[in-house]
Amino acid sequence: MKTPFDTALRIQQREIDRVGMAIGSETSQLVALEQAKQAALATAAAEVQLAGADPMMSSFAYVSRMRMLRERLEQDRAASAARLDRLRDEATDVYGSMKAMETAADGFRASAALTAATAEQAMIDDISSAALLRARRTAARGRHA
Repeated sequence: MKTPFDTALRIQQREIDRVGMAIGSETSQLVALEQAKQAALATAAAEVQLAGADPMMSSFAYVSRMRMLRERLEQDRAASAARLDRLRDEATDVYGSMKAMETAADGFRASAALTAATAEQAMIDDISSAALLRARRTAARGRHA
């Protein structure tokens, strides 16, 4: 049965789908940033070890550049984690709204079903009453004749 809430429910479902896809994308980005950070740490450690073996090689510039890279990756990771938290909050809100609309739609359907059942019962009562009145009139005519 169609309800006045059907369109809003479809819109909410699309919004949940959109937020879910955004959460998936942000989660992938967060994982990629974490992997890049770990790779940068491993590369830096290996390079520092190699540079330590050669006293003529200065690794200060490289270490500084790698430190800046790790800091940037950490900032990007923190920003991505914050976006992910906001998306999760948004998903919770949208899901709550959708559930409220579903409850309202169920209430509308139940009310419509009750109204239809009440109308049907009233019609049955009217038919029964009319049949009873006809039967009484027929019986009354039979007594007077």
